[in-house]
Amino acid sequence: MTRSGRVLVLKHHVERAPFLREVFALRLWQGLPEVPRLVAAPDYAGRTFLIEHLPEPVDLDQRKNLVGAAQSLGTLHAVAALKLGRREPTAAPSSAGVASSGATERRDPTGEVLLREDLRGAGTRVTIGDRKHEHFRWRAGAIVTIDFESVLVGGLPLRDLVELVYGGHEVGTDLPFAEVATAYCQGRGAATKQRYPAQRLAGWLAEQIPS
Repeated sequence: MTRSGRVLVLKHHVERAPFLREVFALRLWQGLPEVPRLVAAPDYAGRTFLIEHLPEPVDLDQRKNLVGAAQSLGTLHAVAALKLGRREPTAAPSSAGVASSGATERRDPTGEVLLREDLRGAGTRVTIGDRKHEHFRWRAGAIVTIDFESVLVGGLPLRDLVELVYGGHEVGTDLPFAEVATAYCQGRGAATKQRYPAQRLAGWLAEQIPS
């Protein structure tokens, strides 16, 4: 706790690899409301970093929260792809979103190509991994992801969405595929100004989840 009464979290990693993955992710998405704020520069020698404390868990058994988490996930995936160079941004990523070029929109007006690319995976895709429901917290009405130890560059980002929804399935939540897919696409679109095929995504997602 700081002198002003602010509670912070000092996170220490025993192993270097998960420490580097988490620091990479926090820096990649820093400034977005979907990730915790780094309070100070990471200590690479000691494998520690300091972030804000977010104590309030998100109840993803509630349909509206599960849908909100999907939208948050879409934003993180889109901004990662932009910052790693798959789509050239015209402005720096921020909570207000990042516009993509008009040429990209004309080449792929429905987002079908983008969806196929995401399902194949590529070097500029980021998979967060380990989408346990306890890894989501509230901050001022925004759903925040707090754990990035399993981040992988070059993975299949839509597996994160499957994990998120399947977690809800395990605890008895019904599966609103269309709502989740639409929210995810909204999150991606807010960051890229590019369409993403929600109906196709909902169909694919339903195929991944055991009934």
